[in-house]
Amino acid sequence: MFLVSRTGAKAAPGEPEDSLKSGTNYHQIAILRTKPGRGIPSISMSCSDKILRWNLLGCQGTLLTLLLTEPLYLRTISVEKESADLQSLQRALWDRNKDAESHLLGSYFKPRAPGIFICDNFFPHTKPLDCGSDVKPCGSAIIWCNVVNSPLDVVSKNGRKLGVTKKCRNLPQSVCSVSRYSLFHLFKNVVSYLPDDSPLKTRLAAGDDGGQYLDFKKMASDYVAAWKTLREFVFENWVQHDRTLDEFN
Repeated sequence: MFLVSRTGAKAAPGEPEDSLKSGTNYHQIAILRTKPGRGIPSISMSCSDKILRWNLLGCQGTLLTLLLTEPLYLRTISVEKESADLQSLQRALWDRNKDAESHLLGSYFKPRAPGIFICDNFFPHTKPLDCGSDVKPCGSAIIWCNVVNSPLDVVSKNGRKLGVTKKCRNLPQSVCSVSRYSLFHLFKNVVSYLPDDSPLKTRLAAGDDGGQYLDFKKMASDYVAAWKTLREFVFENWVQHDRTLDEFN
């Protein structure tokens, strides 16, 4: 037997719908899901889906692939004892799509299954398993990074820094530190230190004519090709956002 926890995450379009039967038959297992939420359906994939993708392609994403000699993979994942079921975690984070590995052999990527460990320490701020429906998740998020400048952000559910006025909502100071916009500007700052004959620096010098976020993503041909292959053979129902959202400088 294995644990099947109830989740508000919805099956991604094209995936089998949950049966909603009693006990462990309530959910479909090993399917792609989008994050739970109220209001407009999310286009963000569930956490376990994203971690599975990282275990195949690395945590570095598209842009950092252009700067690294090899992908960054998770070696271990530690979870709290109260909410741990090793069999379910192994299935969700690796086993359910282990055939995906065969599509990436001989490439830049070397997929690996992380070691999953149960931690005996208790996280004091975790959501109790028996809390019922009275405990609601916070609508804001705290982002902390071990950096000198702006180490802490508190972000509202619309993705902007908490407390930003309507007058400033479209200005750079309203953007959180982990948004595509902020991370792209950090990336461009690193590229500016590369040799002048670097293809990345040449593309950066192109400005509006070729220096957009989407233009740099396309340069990561190994990553783009590998992800395209996985979407075709393994993650065909992975929800994609509108590519025009990547057309910014």
